[in-house]
Parts: sequence; C-alpha cells; structure tokens
Amino acid sequence: MHKKILATVSLLISSACFAESPLPAETASTEVMLLSECAGALASVSQPGSWVGTIDKVGKTYQQEDFSYIYNVFKLSGWSTEKIGSVVVQKEYIPNPPADGSAYKTHCLVQR
Repeated sequence: MHKKILATVSLLISSACFAESPLPAETASTEVMLLSECAGALASVSQPGSWVGTIDKVGKTYQQEDFSYIYNVFKLSGWSTEKIGSVVVQKEYIPNPPADGSAYKTHCLVQR
C-alpha cells in the first residue's frame, strides 16, 4: 500500500518537476486518473529516484474504441537518464456494457 501511494505521489511531483515535456494542468487529470488504476504496476517498475518522464497516447480517448497510455519510467544513471521500463494502461471498449457497468475494461501491463 505504501508503495502505491508513493508511486502516485511521485507521478504528481514528477510531471511538474522532472518530465521532459510536462502536461498542462487541464489535460493532466485524465493521465493521472488512468495511471492510478494501475498503481501496482507502477510500483513494480519504480525504483528509488525514478520518475515518469514521458506519456504516449495510442488511440482516441473515450471515443467508443480501444485506447491506451504508455507511461515511460526513467532514472538517473551517472550523468545520463536511463529508461527502466513502461507501464501500459489499456482501456478495452465494451460495445454493450451492463447497465451498471463501465463501457471500458482496464488492463495494466509492465514492459521492462
């Protein structure tokens, strides 16, 4: 639990302080919300001093189709930056969801 909270806090701080291209505040909420669904995956990739440096989007967000975000995690290695892995948050569109269910199923993947 402590790692999940630390990973989420690290994400919030890293996008403002360390990101290669920080997200504007008005668009960051979707990315943060989606990554919070996969906090366990982020904790498994994270190391002391690591941060989410870039976020890549694949597909159109919430447009009745599958889409995903790829969160690239970096750390400082000597005088250079090293990519240590990625967390992929995939949202699979469900065409006819139950009345009380979500129209998307979430998949969390770790790439090293």
